[in-house]
Amino acid sequence: MIVAHSRPRSWLSWTAVIMLGVVLLGLLGTGLRPTQALAPTAAIEVIKSVNVISVLPGQTPYPLYTVTFRNTTAANVVLGRVADTLPAGFEFGWVNETLSDWDQPPSDTVAPEIVWTDDMTVPAGGQLSLVYAVRVPTSVPESEVPYENRVAAWDRQGALVGEAAASLIVGQVNLALHKVASPTEVINGEPVTFTITVANNGEVPATVSAVTDILDPELAYAGVVPGGDLGAPVQSPVGTLVWEWAEPITVP
Repeated sequence: MIVAHSRPRSWLSWTAVIMLGVVLLGLLGTGLRPTQALAPTAAIEVIKSVNVISVLPGQTPYPLYTVTFRNTTAANVVLGRVADTLPAGFEFGWVNETLSDWDQPPSDTVAPEIVWTDDMTVPAGGQLSLVYAVRVPTSVPESEVPYENRVAAWDRQGALVGEAAASLIVGQVNLALHKVASPTEVINGEPVTFTITVANNGEVPATVSAVTDILDPELAYAGVVPGGDLGAPVQSPVGTLVWEWAEPITVP
């Protein structure tokens, strides 16, 4: 972005140039983590999901994992064992009896492998869901690499029925905003190029819906320098530049 000054010749101080603009950011929330199904069998499809994309260590309420067993056959299928392997440091909370079709507690609640051994009947042509809370203690490190939570189920004869996984990021958005002028000193009438940088130092992708740059009243907008990510502002009233998007841009 280039701005030009048109007053009689005098020196513009470095401090004045840096303070010419104020940038405001509009942030949008992120959605839920999509489900992931792995190696479904002809009889039972196993699907697992989590209700949030990320948490902070020690955060409450605890994330809820949902494991759904879909029976595509015309006969009931009885599961004899369901084992859920938690990521390192995670702890089992409890079965959510309100949301879960199967409200029996596991026979083994000691991480990392949580095990249900009571017979679990998946009705013919129907499905059965298991919903439970998981604690993420303060000792779990924040990481941009998702923590994978994997579940597997076996029938009463010990044959593997299917498995699935869901991932959760431990961390948060951490946006930083920088604005610099080049050159830092100009003579009145010469152009100044401002560079605005939005950086995300967190573990979770961020979205930005709008950027507003309020220029000093004695500056005039002169155009966008090629090479930037934002392109030209959609509005350029006197003293104010506005970038706005129908679909927010993502900052990785």
